[in-house]
Amino acid sequence: MQLDGISLYACATELQQTLQGGRIERIAQPSRQTIVLTIRSQGQNHRLLLSCEPESPRAHLVETTEKGPEKPFTFLMILRKHLVHARIVDISVPHCDRILHISCDALDDLGARVRLMLVAELMGKHSNLILIGPNNVILDCAKRIPPSVSSLRTVLPGDRYEAPPVQHKQDLLAGSADDFAAVLRCSEAVTLSNALVAGFYGISPYAARYLCQKAGCEADLHAPFPDDTCRSIALSLWELQQALFSRSFSPSLLYNHMQRVEGFFPFPPNDNGLYQSMESMQAAMLAYYDTKQMEKAIERQRTHLTGLLQAKLQKLYKRLQIQRDTLAKSETFERVRVEGELILAYAYQIPPHQDKIEVYDYTQDALVTLSYDPSLSAQENAQKRFKRYQKLRSASQAARAQIREIEPERQYLEDVLFSVQQAETLHQLLDIRHELQSEGMIPLSQEIGRRKQIVLSQPLHFISTDGIDIYCGRNNTQNDFVTLKLSKSTDTWLHAQGMPGSHVLIKSPKVSADTLKQAAHIAAFYSKGRRSENVPIDYTLIKYVRKPSGAKPGFVTYSSQKTLFITPDEALVKSLFAREETK
Repeated sequence: MQLDGISLYACATELQQTLQGGRIERIAQPSRQTIVLTIRSQGQNHRLLLSCEPESPRAHLVETTEKGPEKPFTFLMILRKHLVHARIVDISVPHCDRILHISCDALDDLGARVRLMLVAELMGKHSNLILIGPNNVILDCAKRIPPSVSSLRTVLPGDRYEAPPVQHKQDLLAGSADDFAAVLRCSEAVTLSNALVAGFYGISPYAARYLCQKAGCEADLHAPFPDDTCRSIALSLWELQQALFSRSFSPSLLYNHMQRVEGFFPFPPNDNGLYQSMESMQAAMLAYYDTKQMEKAIERQRTHLTGLLQAKLQKLYKRLQIQRDTLAKSETFERVRVEGELILAYAYQIPPHQDKIEVYDYTQDALVTLSYDPSLSAQENAQKRFKRYQKLRSASQAARAQIREIEPERQYLEDVLFSVQQAETLHQLLDIRHELQSEGMIPLSQEIGRRKQIVLSQPLHFISTDGIDIYCGRNNTQNDFVTLKLSKSTDTWLHAQGMPGSHVLIKSPKVSADTLKQAAHIAAFYSKGRRSENVPIDYTLIKYVRKPSGAKPGFVTYSSQKTLFITPDEALVKSLFAREETK
């Protein structure tokens, strides 16, 4: 959900109350498209983040500042030269559009007072941060746009600043209900929600649906719109205008049907949607963008680990196929030895100058035809086969040894890949990365080295309907912890049969049938068979589970097991949650 003009207006209203009259003490630039102003106002420091990143342009207060590159950007140097120690005079959002103006009083090189303006154009891929000096001249900007990039509007130091091209929309802050109704009657949009987005500054698709719901109209109503519909929507727009003027905000963090954060808005939803009331727009925006940044970090780490593991697995699959082909070709070595023995046994009966001979094969109790080199003696023909037998047998033994060496690594990497695909938090993915580094599969880095002092994430904790604790590992490190450290010899251990999955532990010497079945559902749900039916789940006592010496993390052997066949029930598993992992 992109930032819209209504939300930016509410945000600017709060910033005006908090920062007006404040002095800019420091400026940082964590990335090329993001700056953070540290402003001293009302007796405390506030950090204002302004970002023109195409995917998440935004402006709001933050609690911390990320460290920027050692060599500062040119834009940062210009900002520090002109804005450090400047006082903020006004923060506004003209026309309720997605453009934030921060007016500042500063001193020029001669000590004279000048009015500067920092403009944050927060419009998707066209976003930019621009510092404007006296006479509306651009001092510098985060994104320089030369004529070769845009023939409509250039943004370069020394140019006169021009606002983005006019869109001929109605100013939400400067019209009456009659003006709003007239815009809707003349709209060329196909649906009512599209007419609101195309006809008014600051209205996003979500805001359009919000207004339609508030007016009791269908958002997908097709043009031409009835007059009573236009009047109802116009009244909702006028009420929204008055709420903006009176600053009657109820900031809300919006959730989708899967209870994941999907946006923010200055007012609670009126369609029975899920939301969380927030104390301010700053808090709502910070929570939303922090969540989205975390989701991006998780996906970035997941993509990196997945690519690395798949590349290693492809190499292993290729090696396995080569060894299996070699094994298939060399499986006939015993037959070659028997043929050599048959030639020796019937050497006295073989007539000269024969390229094929027919002899009785005692192993098959039948006559067989063998190829024969007439230029060699019977003994030489036999020795030729014995040499080939030795070569094929050696190749077969080597191939089997290679397969025995490759298979555990293949199984391990497939288990790790499954854990990466199932991981839900960044901490879980970093645990997996740390594990791979410990195994020498990823080069050590300073960042991961620092993580060695951090407590690893904890396994999932469930409580059965009988009140018995059940633990489930989410990666190999957690699986080892659950199986080797958390357990007692009388506890019950479960795992999906023949496929990657979590180690599940029932912490009780006595287990009812209901608890066992619930733990089996957990083991099936957190396995590769999550979307399958009748997943085989082995269970046994911990005393029958062993970890071979030198085995990789998460690898164990077990015996005396029994098997349940389970179709995973997600609702049941979620209902048994005792707590989420602590990290």
